[in-house]
Amino acid sequence: HYPSSRLPSFENVVIRPAFVSSLNLRTRIPNWVSERISVASLSGPGNRQRSNFHPDPDVPDPFQAKLEDYARSGYTRGHLAAAGAHKDSQESMDSTFALNANILPQEGSQNGGDWLR
Repeated sequence: HYPSSRLPSFENVVIRPAFVSSLNLRTRIPNWVSERISVASLSGPGNRQRSNFHPDPDVPDPFQAKLEDYARSGYTRGHLAAAGAHKDSQESMDSTFALNANILPQEGSQNGGDWLR
C-alpha cells in the first residue's frame, strides 16, 4: 500500500489516481514517481487526446511548473508514469499530465523516438 515506509524519501509526497510521487519544489520536477501497472490500467476509457498538461493544483503558485517553462527551451515534457499505462479512467490518464508531480524536461529524441515504435 502507498505510501510505503520503503519510499526513497517522504518529501512532499502526493498520491494521484495513477501514481505516487515526491515533489521537489526547488527544481519543480518530481524526486521520484512510483506506479502500479495492471492489466486493468492498460485498457479502458482513458483517452490521451482529452488530456492536457497542467500545473499541479496542490503546489503553491511560486513553486509550480508552468507550460511556458517548456516553451522554446529545447526540451519536451516527458512522463515518468506513462499516460498510456493508465487508461483505466480519464481521471487516471489526466493525473499523469500534472507538471510538478509526473513530468520532467526531456530531450526531444528520447521522448517519442524508437521506444515509441
